[in-house]
Formats: sequence, C-alpha cells, structure tokens
Amino acid sequence: MATMRRPPLKWGIFIFLVSCKVATTCPADGVGPLTFNLPPLLVVTPDVSVGTVLAEVEQTAISTIDSTCEGLQIQGLPGNLVADGIYSTNLKGIGYRIWQGETLLTGDERPILQAQERKPLRIQLVKTASGVTGIGTLTGGTYGSLMAANGTTIALNMSPVFVSATTCTLTTPDIYVTLNIINSNHFTAVGKTGGDTPFAIAMTCDDSTRVAITLTGTSATDLADQGVLAPQTGTTTGIGIQVLFDNQPIPLGEELVLPDLPSGAVSLPFQARYYQTTDSISAGWLTATASFVFTYQ
Repeated sequence: MATMRRPPLKWGIFIFLVSCKVATTCPADGVGPLTFNLPPLLVVTPDVSVGTVLAEVEQTAISTIDSTCEGLQIQGLPGNLVADGIYSTNLKGIGYRIWQGETLLTGDERPILQAQERKPLRIQLVKTASGVTGIGTLTGGTYGSLMAANGTTIALNMSPVFVSATTCTLTTPDIYVTLNIINSNHFTAVGKTGGDTPFAIAMTCDDSTRVAITLTGTSATDLADQGVLAPQTGTTTGIGIQVLFDNQPIPLGEELVLPDLPSGAVSLPFQARYYQTTDSISAGWLTATASFVFTYQ
C-alpha cells in the first residue's frame, strides 16, 4: 500500500508598511483675513510732497500661516497702477502699496511667498499728486489677497480712513455753562424761553478750514429739531435746555456746516437757555449734558 506524504506546512509573516500623509489645513487655524488697522484720521495738507508716506501698518500674522500653504501669491490688487508699485484709491492723490520686508509686491509680478521667507507684510498710504488731495473717507475693505497653490485665498483687508486737508485744535475741550436763576412765573406756554446765557468754544484752525458741528445728547420729547435737551438730573419739570449757535437753534444729531474759518485762534459763539416743554412746569433745578462733534472738511 502506497503512502502519501503531505509536504510540510510553512508559515510566514508578511508585514505591509503603508506610508500615509495627513493634509493639514491651509491656512492654519486662527488665521483668516489679514487686517491692516490704519489710523482713523489723516490730515494731508497741500504742501506735503508727492511720494510722502502718509501712514504705514505692519501685519505679522503671515508668519503664523501653516507651512503647508506653499506657493502663496499676491493677487487682485484693486485700483490703477499710478507709480512704482503704487495703486490708486477712491481718493484723488492718495495711493497704496504693499511690501513684504524690503520687497515691493505688485499684482502684475505675483511673487511667490515661500513659507520660510514670510516676513511681515506692510501697507503704506502714499501721496501721489501735488496740491490738495481728495477729502473724505478712504474706503476700507479687501485690498488684494494671498492665494495658496491649493486654491485657498487669504484676504488682505484695510480699515477705512477719513482724510482731511486741514484741521483745528480745541483749546476749551470741556465747558460748564451756568444759567441764571429765573422766576417760574416767566414760563406761560410751551416754547417760552428765558435765561439766555452766552458761551464760546475756542479753537485754533488752519487757514480756510471748513468745520461742521453735530450736537448730540438726549432730546426733550419731539424737540430734537429745536435743539432742546432733556434734563439729566434735577427737580424741575416741564423745562429743557436749548442750545443755539449764533442765535439759531442747533438741531440734535444734524450736521451744521460753518462758514470758512480764518486761520489762527477762533471763538465760536453759542448760547444756552431754558425752554418750556409742557403746558405746566414746577420750580426747581436741573442739569443737562451735550457733546459737540467737530468734523473737518
């Protein structure tokens, strides 16, 4: 009888090595738009030379962007190219440019910002034309972006700036006006006034400065257009305080544009007085508070 032998069983261990690469986010967590917070007010006088840097802000957050964000390129710079690397803004005679370290970035060249070379970014506002520049708000928003090789974009945002060609300096920032005591029998009907007391706001201005005033405060009921302030504290009832400029009521919350002011010291004439707000009143005392907001044009 024949005998069959089974071949010996051989056991082997096979090890599979799998290499995996986990992609990280681009940009890194916590890095969104890069915002350049410029000063809220710039005074640009006509004698400022063309090419002068009016404001400059550095943004260091670019150095924290994930190293996997390779091939970052600058793109989408708004405005027209008006000088070497300088783009126009919405205001005549004021442009902007962006630097990385000592390298001037332009949308045409679209340089690649390698991770190991990410120096801080800087935005500069530059005067681009002689004489008087545009006056008003330089629009804030997105001024270009960085685009990574995988298509991710990181916006470059700039805060708005109000540009003025001239300015004034207040020499009397806080004013306390004490109205004279007046007999309550004087007030016989709504709208009756009394106790007119003059006061002045002193300031020093550049030549031909245009100034607008806005009076803010809590108005008496339905009397904001008459510039009547409601009492803040006190015991009297039916009486408010009316504020006037050059003998004319100043409506609360509305901008009042003044005539061109001469250069040097200026004194603006104001008045305060009692104003009857209801049919009947009661004697006592009261205080009211208001703020004057000056805008230079």
